[in-house]
Amino acid sequence: MSAWHHDVTLFGEPYPTRNPVPDHFRTGDVTADELMGLPREQRLAATAAHELGHALLWAAAGLRVGRVSIVDDDHRSGHAMALSTGVPDEARLLAVGTAGGERAEDRWLREAGLWTPDRAAVVELSAHGDRARLLDCTSPRPVFGTGGPDFAVLHDMADEALDRVWGRLMGALPVLVRRQALTGQQLASITGLPLPAPGPCRIYLDKPELSERAVL
Repeated sequence: MSAWHHDVTLFGEPYPTRNPVPDHFRTGDVTADELMGLPREQRLAATAAHELGHALLWAAAGLRVGRVSIVDDDHRSGHAMALSTGVPDEARLLAVGTAGGERAEDRWLREAGLWTPDRAAVVELSAHGDRARLLDCTSPRPVFGTGGPDFAVLHDMADEALDRVWGRLMGALPVLVRRQALTGQQLASITGLPLPAPGPCRIYLDKPELSERAVL
């Protein structure tokens, strides 16, 4: 994959991407959903891959998944939530799972034969919330280029972790598309991954306010 592109602003802030964002999106001539250009079932499956990427990496790391869901709308909306269990190096495991959403969606597009540079750029743009949380809870703060640990390191760590759960993710994906929501217990039953008890301090890891920071 090419180096970071630095020609996009999102919500008033620079937003580097690894895939080039086409000019007609940057000028506002098309929306992200129009650029994605997927029919309903494929749109839901891509969203499910994203949310399951979060959930399964957290579950495989020993965190307790509370719920994973997708929304049948035109905006590829979804949500995954996990609880702290006090496992060692929890902040780093959280960070890898958070990066796993966009990486799982990108991988699903590739394996489905639907990947294009434009769609890959939309996947990155749609992960702005995940990336913002990662930048807030990772030390040293990742950079998009030179001057520190590259954000791509988190992508690489997520890709490696996804290799170990990909078969389970693909098994759970049609179930999530059909039901649109799964509890942690249901996901554990489908995937065979454990559902550990929550730790004494419950932290909702989809919006981390951690006392510790992930160390790359």
